[in-house]
Amino acid sequence: MMHGLRIILTAVVTATCLAACGGGGSGSSGGSTSSGSYSGATNQATLSTANARAVSVDAYNGAQASATLGSVGVVTAGNGGATTDAPLVQVVADTLAASVQRLDPKGATGPAATGASVQVSIPGTYGGTLSYVLNVNETNGSFSGTFTYTNFQEVQNGPFISGVVTFSGVYDQTSGKFSSFSLSFTDFAATESGKTFTMSGTISWSLSSTGTRAVTANLFLRNNTTGAISWVKDYTFTLTAQWALTITGRYYDPVYGYVDISTPVPLQVSSLSGQPTSGVLLFTGASGTSARITFNATGYTVEVDTGTGTFVTAP
Repeated sequence: MMHGLRIILTAVVTATCLAACGGGGSGSSGGSTSSGSYSGATNQATLSTANARAVSVDAYNGAQASATLGSVGVVTAGNGGATTDAPLVQVVADTLAASVQRLDPKGATGPAATGASVQVSIPGTYGGTLSYVLNVNETNGSFSGTFTYTNFQEVQNGPFISGVVTFSGVYDQTSGKFSSFSLSFTDFAATESGKTFTMSGTISWSLSSTGTRAVTANLFLRNNTTGAISWVKDYTFTLTAQWALTITGRYYDPVYGYVDISTPVPLQVSSLSGQPTSGVLLFTGASGTSARITFNATGYTVEVDTGTGTFVTAP
């Protein structure tokens, strides 16, 4: 079972990294820091030259990240072009994945095959602390536990995170692979570049026999600077063994409403940074409007179709 547990933890790392590629939440801009509900616009957004860039980039990022409407947020504009940073949720998930790598399941094994557990507290590589409780049922392969983060920073220049993440799953001892895995959290905080986001929701993960990984995320993200809460609904990220990524789902912008996301040309994702180097994401709005982001090795371009059937560069 020890060997099986180590395989499980490796899969957790991959799952959380992939899960990060999307995310989001939604709601009103009230004074509370809670991210547990959405009260923003629920109509399908009508995309225009005025809003297409903000909506599509925020949808890719998973949250309304800009302090002022129209800023490109985490995907940032450069001189004469643009560069693509990893989406907010991905950066947070990378931190979660890095902390998963530091789990030591050895203490969760022993004579009590139906309920062994371990409790550990460890420092973050760049600050803060992480404590976790891991429970393992060696008889049927099920496991569960909690991570508790306190101003924890595991990735250099990454976010500081605080909050509790609950995890559970089942390990198929016959195939030596996960049959299921899930993460859940409420008002989990991430602070990066002076901005704090609070997120709530769930992430589930599955692995096929061909090595294709699929993650489905349902998340609310609150920008604590602006109070805006966005909603990522049924985001599904599918990553092949060749690092080809497709994204589907629905993003709710609290001001403009929702867009449906599809991937007409799969994204080729760097195995090192997790950033797309090619491919196209399409964001479908109301009344025949849509926007698309086309990735390349140095950044991306954003275009909008205002219902004419022709895409033009979005300002």
